[in-house]
Amino acid sequence: MVDPISTPWPQARPARIAVLCGYMTYYEPHMPAGFRDQRVAWGQKITEIVATEGEARFFGLMTDAGVGEEVARALMQWRPDVLLLAPAMPGPPAFTWRAIASLPRVPAVVWSAGHLDTLPQSYDSVDHLANSGGVGVAMIGNLLARDGRGMRVVAGRWYDEQAQHRVREAVRLAAVAGRMASARVAVLGAPLDGYSNVVIAPELLSSALGATLVDIPLDEWEHAFAQTSQEDAEAVATVLRTRIAVDDAEGEDFRRSSKLAAALRTICDRYDADCGTFNSHLEFGHANEKIGLVGGMATSWMTSNGTPFTDTGDTVSALAMLLARLLAGNAIYTELNTIDYGRDAILCANTGEIDFAATVEGRSWVFPAAAYTGRRQRGCIVDAEVRTGPATIIGFSPYGRARSGVKLIAFAGTVTGRPELALRVPHTLFRPATTDAATAFAGWIEAGATHHAALCVGGDYRAEVAEIGRLLGIDVETIA
Repeated sequence: MVDPISTPWPQARPARIAVLCGYMTYYEPHMPAGFRDQRVAWGQKITEIVATEGEARFFGLMTDAGVGEEVARALMQWRPDVLLLAPAMPGPPAFTWRAIASLPRVPAVVWSAGHLDTLPQSYDSVDHLANSGGVGVAMIGNLLARDGRGMRVVAGRWYDEQAQHRVREAVRLAAVAGRMASARVAVLGAPLDGYSNVVIAPELLSSALGATLVDIPLDEWEHAFAQTSQEDAEAVATVLRTRIAVDDAEGEDFRRSSKLAAALRTICDRYDADCGTFNSHLEFGHANEKIGLVGGMATSWMTSNGTPFTDTGDTVSALAMLLARLLAGNAIYTELNTIDYGRDAILCANTGEIDFAATVEGRSWVFPAAAYTGRRQRGCIVDAEVRTGPATIIGFSPYGRARSGVKLIAFAGTVTGRPELALRVPHTLFRPATTDAATAFAGWIEAGATHHAALCVGGDYRAEVAEIGRLLGIDVETIA
């Protein structure tokens, strides 16, 4: 059972980090007794260094083709998000390649993890073999490059804290890229009529990024909603009542929206979805007599619990939301609605969705959609005040001039606060980092952004988005 008081809004599952070390048995007779055991222990220490970034596993020394094949089977079963390759010495790269060849979309961090500060006068042939892991780095790096794999190479002594920091950061970003490349996007409902700008062809998504659209059949969704237990719905309701201000907390709209949120969780778990889109306006939601609900509260629940969701059948922004959530720990589904020329800022707002991880404590509200919006709809939506400070808006879309056919866009600025408006949906002002609002807004549209995006608070993530795009082999444009 979730503890609604002490549990923070959760993040995505921990990144899976596979550590492999190249090795060459040919030179082993020349090395001191116990050298192989020493390098195994060294590989385990490297695994411990990056364990702060997720679940790290050491898959051993790649000593021959048989070991490579055995490790390949283990990796296919475990499905890592990132490979950390740290050659223990010069070694045939084909053995490591056998282990990773069946993971074409998994980015690699290659660490030339040195063992010496400087070369002593006594440096001999044994030392030369023990300290020439950089040769092994060049060997496996070449095979990665030949195959077009995304990689980041870090050179630095393995015991140096700055080098360790660079490796951990490289692993963190590569793992985000790996999650994007393997993402499964749950699709519940087609977009609104004419909304051709929020979709992507499954074939293009697969070829350009590696991600998969998973269409949920309507009858299965209806059954999942019908079969959702009162206990599961009440678990959602209890957390929200405890942590969020809920209008009419015992009312029918809130009760059924809690059931809707629990049903979305069931579907996502069933299909192993990383993110999704739920068009609650049509037959999967409000227009369905078996459901009859808008989805603002339910999708907010999903996003706040680590599985970001969009509305209106928007699959491209679902991927932008996933990237923002993995990168920053929060993701708000938003639109860049209008320019406030007096405040030199852009109004970002939506129709009742939020990530509670991005909000000011005590400044979130859940209420029936019909209560304040004038909508003749059932179900609950959300309003909230977004935290102020540095922030980034992320977009993803097909793009005709992109080398892979798709593009990421990162727009940096500052969330300056919630203006006093009559709106009862999440809204905030966003001021661009380096230019005026009108110029930056025009640049955002010229870059190819669609009308939905992911707003994440906490930092300027343009450099990180650029690195993730480089690892994925897709175009990135930064704004402001």
